[in-house]
Amino acid sequence: MPPNMTKTAHAFDIEESRTSYTGGDQFPEDLPPRPGPPPAATATWKQRTSRLWKLSLSSYSLVHTPDGAARVRHIVMILILGLRTAMSVLSVLSAVWKGNIAGIVIYSLLAALSFWFTATCIAIIGDAAGDRRVTGRVVKRWHFDAFLGFCLVIHAVFIVLFFVALGGLGLELAGIGMWLAILGVAWVAGWEPEFPAYQRAWPGNQA
Repeated sequence: MPPNMTKTAHAFDIEESRTSYTGGDQFPEDLPPRPGPPPAATATWKQRTSRLWKLSLSSYSLVHTPDGAARVRHIVMILILGLRTAMSVLSVLSAVWKGNIAGIVIYSLLAALSFWFTATCIAIIGDAAGDRRVTGRVVKRWHFDAFLGFCLVIHAVFIVLFFVALGGLGLELAGIGMWLAILGVAWVAGWEPEFPAYQRAWPGNQA
């Protein structure tokens, strides 16, 4: 083979190996975007309220818990649910004592609805993880824990007031107010977290 042809073939082999190594003549310019936090604001009303009708018993488990803090949280949740149920039962017994047939029917229906509503909403609050931004403020896990502790104290006070004052319109309105408060906090807790776990681990996202 002539020397010129040998040099040309050798240069072709070098260029071909360089092209196969780089994967082509051009470096790809379009890189996949880095995943960001899921936009909680785009969640539909149906998606945010769907969990209000689903109850998982694992949310109240005292055995399968990741740590001691979660176990204490579940105990508080069970106590809140028990006190709320006791309030409903006392309302029914009060109607029975007074011989109010309409009151018995209404309070019985409300007792069943209150139990399911409270159980699902508290489970959503207890299972919430990550940070959420509400009106410019970041809501963290300890905020939800503080609310659960507040609910426990308030419902214990409701039980005491029932036996002291034997019920009354004011106590009924206060119970409805707590019902709405639990719904509001569960609504926020049901949002997708603003910062997923892998992003909260970055140094720039440490609060």
